[in-house]
Amino acid sequence: MKRILLPLLLNLLWLTPASAETEYQLQRWQNPVPTGGYVQDIPAMLQRAVTRDSWELETAADGTWLARLNNYKGYTVEVEVARQAQELQLSLLSSRCDCKMDQAKIDSWLIRLRRNIALEVTKAARDESLRQKLKTKY
Repeated sequence: MKRILLPLLLNLLWLTPASAETEYQLQRWQNPVPTGGYVQDIPAMLQRAVTRDSWELETAADGTWLARLNNYKGYTVEVEVARQAQELQLSLLSSRCDCKMDQAKIDSWLIRLRRNIALEVTKAARDESLRQKLKTKY
């Protein structure tokens, strides 16, 4: 009996969080995008990422950009993209709507923006890997 109860008890303790503070609090789009040093020209990479889905990009300050979705389905969304060490962090600045606000739509657009940025970083990493492979081969 003890052989069964001890592993069962350990599994239950391992699966349940200790408290509510240990749970992950960020939205999916708030996870930082690691650049890993692969992206040399971040403004150009961001421009390619944001124009894919009708966003506009403006330079706000050194290491900070403003991505704006203007009047898309009645919504205007502004997001700050900040470079912090080897990653890019998205922060929602404002969201306005001419209709009833649907936060799920805004979250889905922000997730898509983050995915587009991550895709561009992945392409840059792939290209760098190919360059390194060609250098060592020839």
